[in-house]
Amino acid sequence: MNFAILRCLGTQAFGAYSLCMAGILLADGVIGSSFDVAVLKLAMLTRKSDLDKSYDLERSAFVMKLALVLIASIVVFLFARPISFLFFHNDSSLNLIMSGCLAAVGLLSMRSIQVHLQIDHRFAAYGGVDFAHSCLRFGGIGLVLWLLPPNPTALILVVAAAAMIVVFVSIVTIGTRILGTTSGLRVASWELTEFLRWSLLTAGIGTIGRQVDILLLSSRADLAEVGIYSGGMIFSVIPDMFGMYLSVILSPRILRYLQEGTFFAFFRRVQRALFIGAAMALVFGLLGVELVRQYLLPEQYERSAYVLAILLPGSLAGTVSFPLAIAFIMFVRPSFLFKLELIILPLTLVFY
Repeated sequence: MNFAILRCLGTQAFGAYSLCMAGILLADGVIGSSFDVAVLKLAMLTRKSDLDKSYDLERSAFVMKLALVLIASIVVFLFARPISFLFFHNDSSLNLIMSGCLAAVGLLSMRSIQVHLQIDHRFAAYGGVDFAHSCLRFGGIGLVLWLLPPNPTALILVVAAAAMIVVFVSIVTIGTRILGTTSGLRVASWELTEFLRWSLLTAGIGTIGRQVDILLLSSRADLAEVGIYSGGMIFSVIPDMFGMYLSVILSPRILRYLQEGTFFAFFRRVQRALFIGAAMALVFGLLGVELVRQYLLPEQYERSAYVLAILLPGSLAGTVSFPLAIAFIMFVRPSFLFKLELIILPLTLVFY
């Protein structure tokens, strides 16, 4: 779908859309991932022994997550004009920025629904939620591109609406129990806070490191350059998406396999397969860059092909490490990842 948007929007408009999506993903990575990792660990530990406590942990995370993203949205609203000047180089992007805040609220809420299904090993329902969201999002974006003049704000509003519709329908139909009694929320919140210290810091620094490229570029160059950079990113993130879907299946198994004593044999098998797959994908990907430039990208996006060649190895490295290795370390020693990110981010900023 991002490829269709790229072909319909000029580099300037696509840059504005991509920059707004980067902000949404920043909120999802810093706030959403932190709570989701905490819930995956703590709620799974108590699922069989104390079901009510497990649900209390999920509800507490859901409320705290929404509170944080709403506070962040209010801060963005108060400073919307300076943000617009800094990143979009105009004062006419306020509607786009606030649409992005709505999309962040919807996306983080939907992630809580998916984490609940993930913990319950209801992968068919998880897939149904993801499929429904994709249909609403892609269908809505397709209608906007067909019926309206190219408009990044309308596209972001579709992203927000798709997530919020899925959340409402999921709560009504699947019975996720995300909403329920609040009697145990205080105790659950304290327990979550203990684990969140590391996950918030680690996910926060890591996500900023992953999104800082487009933020720095937008602050130093015009949106057309951001559009060209993002044109390469839409292809390079394909391995990341594959890794994300793998993590849905693999990360809930970590604690169970550790308790059964079979985790490390499982880890070796999975990592071996990921390494081989990534090496093959790198070879074919680099060979295919010129084909992408000649046959897929519009003329104004030709330089995006070379961005793809630069970003692809790093994306494949993330695909190898994220689904199981990073998730395992996050469970057993989150402080290690925090220290690692603390070293990497300043170096990354210096090189940028």
